[in-house]
Amino acid sequence: MVIESINLNDNIGEFAKIASAFNKFVTYENRAIECIDIESLQMSAIDDLTTLLNQYLQNYNCLKFELIVDATLTHPINQDVTSRRCFHSIMHSILLGDDIQNTLITAFAEIKELVDQHTERGSGWTLNSIKSLQINIGKYVPHRGGCSQFSLPIEMINKKCLINIKTQDSCFLYSVLAALHPFTKNAQRKSNYTAYIDRYDITDLPLDGNVDLFQAVKFAKRNNFNINIYTYDIDEKCVIPLKIMGGQKDDPILLFLYDDHYYKITHFDRFASCKNKHSRRHCYRCLSAFTTTEALQKHKVDCFNAKPQRTIMPDPHNNSSKLSFYLYQNEIMHPYVVYADFETLSVANADEYRVRTLPVCSYGYVAIDWTGKIIAKDFYRGEKSGEKFLASIVETKRKLDADLAARSKPLNMTDEDEFNFRKAKKCFICSNPLHANRVRDHDHLTGKYRGAAHNECNLIYRLPSKLPVFFHNLKNFDSHIIFRALSEPLATDIFIIPHTMEKYIAFTFKDFIFLDSYAFLPSSLETLAENVTEDYKSTFLKQMFDGDVDLLMKKAALPYEYIDSFDRFKETSLPEIDKYYSSLKDANISNEMYNHLQNIWNKFACETLGDFHDLYLKVDVILLAAVFENFRKVSHENFNLDPCHNFSIPGLSMNAALRYTRAKAGLLTDVDMLIFVEKGIRGGLTVVSKRYCKTRQGINEIIYLDVNNLYGYAMSQPLPYDNFQWVELKNQNIDQLLAMCRGDTGMIFEVDLIYPDHLHDEHNDFPLAPYKMEVTEEMHSQYQKELLKRLKERKMKPSSSEKLLSTFYPREKYVVHHKLLKYYISKGLIVTKVHRAFKFREKAWLQPYVDFCTKQRQAATNSFTKDFWKLGVNSIYGKTIEDKRKHRRVQLVFKESIALKRLRSELCESFTVIGEDKMLFQLKKGAVYMNKPVSVGFVVLELAKLKMFELHYDHFKARLGNNVELLYTDTDSLIYNIKTNEGSTVLKEFSDIMDFSNYPKDHPLYNNKNEKAIGFIKDEMGGKRIEEFIALKPKLYALKTAEGEKKKAKGIQKNTVNKTITFKQYEECLWDEIIPIANQKRLQSKDHVINMIENKKIVMTPFDDKRYLLEDAVSTLAYGHFATKESL
Repeated sequence: MVIESINLNDNIGEFAKIASAFNKFVTYENRAIECIDIESLQMSAIDDLTTLLNQYLQNYNCLKFELIVDATLTHPINQDVTSRRCFHSIMHSILLGDDIQNTLITAFAEIKELVDQHTERGSGWTLNSIKSLQINIGKYVPHRGGCSQFSLPIEMINKKCLINIKTQDSCFLYSVLAALHPFTKNAQRKSNYTAYIDRYDITDLPLDGNVDLFQAVKFAKRNNFNINIYTYDIDEKCVIPLKIMGGQKDDPILLFLYDDHYYKITHFDRFASCKNKHSRRHCYRCLSAFTTTEALQKHKVDCFNAKPQRTIMPDPHNNSSKLSFYLYQNEIMHPYVVYADFETLSVANADEYRVRTLPVCSYGYVAIDWTGKIIAKDFYRGEKSGEKFLASIVETKRKLDADLAARSKPLNMTDEDEFNFRKAKKCFICSNPLHANRVRDHDHLTGKYRGAAHNECNLIYRLPSKLPVFFHNLKNFDSHIIFRALSEPLATDIFIIPHTMEKYIAFTFKDFIFLDSYAFLPSSLETLAENVTEDYKSTFLKQMFDGDVDLLMKKAALPYEYIDSFDRFKETSLPEIDKYYSSLKDANISNEMYNHLQNIWNKFACETLGDFHDLYLKVDVILLAAVFENFRKVSHENFNLDPCHNFSIPGLSMNAALRYTRAKAGLLTDVDMLIFVEKGIRGGLTVVSKRYCKTRQGINEIIYLDVNNLYGYAMSQPLPYDNFQWVELKNQNIDQLLAMCRGDTGMIFEVDLIYPDHLHDEHNDFPLAPYKMEVTEEMHSQYQKELLKRLKERKMKPSSSEKLLSTFYPREKYVVHHKLLKYYISKGLIVTKVHRAFKFREKAWLQPYVDFCTKQRQAATNSFTKDFWKLGVNSIYGKTIEDKRKHRRVQLVFKESIALKRLRSELCESFTVIGEDKMLFQLKKGAVYMNKPVSVGFVVLELAKLKMFELHYDHFKARLGNNVELLYTDTDSLIYNIKTNEGSTVLKEFSDIMDFSNYPKDHPLYNNKNEKAIGFIKDEMGGKRIEEFIALKPKLYALKTAEGEKKKAKGIQKNTVNKTITFKQYEECLWDEIIPIANQKRLQSKDHVINMIENKKIVMTPFDDKRYLLEDAVSTLAYGHFATKESL
């Protein structure tokens, strides 16, 4: 089928064409906007948009479009503080003859709803101005013969569970009518249902065109019924939910939408089944299957609060339900690895928000072989650096393949090797028994015999074919340059692992895999390079530079913002020191660094700034190579794993732990257990219990304590391992149930709890059993209400959002680990009801790995290795708690036919035009495979909280009583005010739980007995005396010592906090309600174009609603305290 191209003017009214692809997709933008609200924007733009869409419809008959509003929001407190945000409508389809204006009104209504959610419902921000309105338009090619069931996938046809109403239009309406007024005979006939149309309000429902999800829901609400719409994911080969309306009604209208046509679903369980188990009962929201209706009804209660998404659980009958090490190919080192970097110009813009654009100006890379030799390199400065980099890397890969073929060696076995092969009982790769299928495995790089192996193990134990290419900060920077440069046929088979529509964790195409070294080593290259020994760095530097390389051991500096054109590279002297100022860091380089740069310029005979830039780029690339090759070396020496097989440090660490322990931990296979556990996942607790404190000599001391590797400690405890089973609740009381938790049996409970009044004063600083709840204005103290009123007068709106709180309110259906529940009961909380519980075998299966890493860190002799072992433990936790429900699907498309197919899919959520033959599509991920050890992550969080409660109640409160009060806690830290006259030795009686190794050696308490021992606590200040403490809200506090100030302000750049924010400003904010503002700059991409953006941000406000603030603005009570009830 030949489709003619669009050929329209670049400008239609106020809308200018800014991008197009394949002559079938286009983006128009209107920047001449004076409106300050969505309603006005709709009125001013709808005529131009109607004309625009109508002209395209005249060419193509069918289109899909989305609207994007780029708006400036004003902070609730200070009108000078602004933020930029884009709001997207859903994708709408329109056909020739449809009411275009009505569809546009619907799209604007969706955007208004999003704006309202962001402003009126909690954040307090207000819409200040609208910078632009964009419309993405795509040629929409519906499948022909839309009423024919033969357009369905064969899998759906065979289910015999759909009715296709014979109509060329209004398939949505007639499918709804068929559901409401079913016919058993000739159910597909349109005439059966026509008489019922007048019974329903069909206002604004397009009868002669497609009905999108927004319109379908609007129609259902108007007529007071629920509607569920499903589609078929051709990639996953299963049915998935598209739109599930709220409510727990058992009789929603069930529709199937595929290729723009609606069908009535006649048999949902047959429809939803993936494995022909039609006798099962399926959940409307997650499509999980249950053997009985009773089980399904119980499931619905919790599933109602989860995101509608097909949930696929591991199969309990095969190895997919076990978490174990099986990626034996990850043990094979990549023979070559590339390390690369891009540099950019910094071109000033007139835009007050996007103040600079950063076009690429150069690239550099080196390829390191398995011996540590630089076997290939290329550096280039000039136009089209992105495209030239890709062309160069392809040619280098061809040469590396030839080099590998030439250097590969055949098997060379000794008599001893042959003897060992014949007597081997186990496969040296997987450790399972060997039989007749044994083969000789050898290292193709050395020719040496490695061992006897299964044939299938030998096949996977081969040299990797893909070439890893590392950039430091690929996700946020270099990937944008690559995606702007990518083209066919190089990236036809590209696969993206997205973080967002524009930020990617990794991506692969052809024989390349692009990875982010920052995802493994989350520090600046400058810091990482400093932590690698000079001897190791010199082995790489000397391969690039002749002579003395001492000056190149550390990262240098470029005047990034000064280099605004290629002409700068012609300058024949080093720019003056003031040209090195970075507005991103709000700082200049030091005189010491500038002298260092001058020495480099002279030493390496630079004649132009271009020469210096080239030298700088080479050093950066070499330092990255040295850093990551060292990382690979340490990883392989200790775990026999090559990090290049992973995408980030959490995946590598989990593989290392599984390989080291040889554990085979069970995964949850019951969807109800999964949702049960997910309900109980609560992050670290952060609370300000007292907002200000000052020390007085001989009267009191402020102590800031931190637990050594809290999550590492929790991971070394017994954790869920296998044998997950629901507990049958009869008439057992809670003591009887807890008594079942003996030996290796653990349990997770769902209970109701009450907090007796007589505990409130004693527990007020740090109430037990934290949980998530929304704080309402009715819960506030009189002080909070008056403060909020004063802030409202400055145009601040009240915030209302769910927070993790510790209160004295009753808990209902509280999910809790048995050890924590037992602890809560021992401290006086009362269990009033047990709703559910499941048990499991628990085992300290991660402890050997945690202990090994801890000992290695203690023995490490350099900073790099110490950090390696610290990361090796801390990063595992992220893998146990990974939320796969949030994963996205992003696809890069180079072919017109594929782009049209993606747009046609019901799963298409958005698209971005990058070039004339290049587009990005974001697709709904309707099915999610839940194969992560979520129960382990939950228990780790629970045991971490238990540790903090034990420290507080069983050590500090138990020993000091009323002489200690908690000022602040944040996950693994405690800040106390202790009444004492012992001064610097106040912690002496806690030496059994303290790590004093960070104290000065002449301090009376110094010893290194418990240095870095997990679970022990250390003085975060290293013995320095805290003079004053102030905290306005969680993660917003400051400490004053004789040596200086320690400040925290979440969301504010560190350099801003360190350079411009003072302790006095915290005080002025608390006492005088003076609110400081910071001007911040950062890098951000739009459509893969890198910009420096500038905005103003509130640093702090005096309002906190995680506790009940008293009139002195300092003291607080936990919500639900009996004293708060008396004040009402």
